[in-house]
Amino acid sequence: MLQYALNLLRTDEGSIIIRFRDISEIILEVWSDDEILSEALNIFKGYADFARKDNEKIILPKEKPQKDDLILNIPISLAAKILLLNTMIELKIKPVDLARKMNVQAQDLTRLLSMYHYSKIDTIELALNALGKKLALSIA
Repeated sequence: MLQYALNLLRTDEGSIIIRFRDISEIILEVWSDDEILSEALNIFKGYADFARKDNEKIILPKEKPQKDDLILNIPISLAAKILLLNTMIELKIKPVDLARKMNVQAQDLTRLLSMYHYSKIDTIELALNALGKKLALSIA
């Protein structure tokens, strides 16, 4: 659903510098190919959580991947959560207001919006429905 292009730069020291093409603020360094995708996802979650706390939209992928780029596939539940957060910001809906619309406790909605808490896709869909939006999935 959401795919971010990662530019990799191998250093003389043996590390790998990873840059998100769409999010210039995210740069990280790993020491093994095995770490690239897991560390990129972890750092992305941190970026998204900071954006959420600052009430800023999470940057969605726009850049077309280049030949040597690696693709980071964002898990579907996390991608849906990002779309929910961006929709809340667009509509100027505060978490407490969405919790009220969904008839749930504010702490339950806080967990739903956290990048580090697993959320069921059905619950995210209910939140989007409460905002008058529908979640659509497709197979590519």
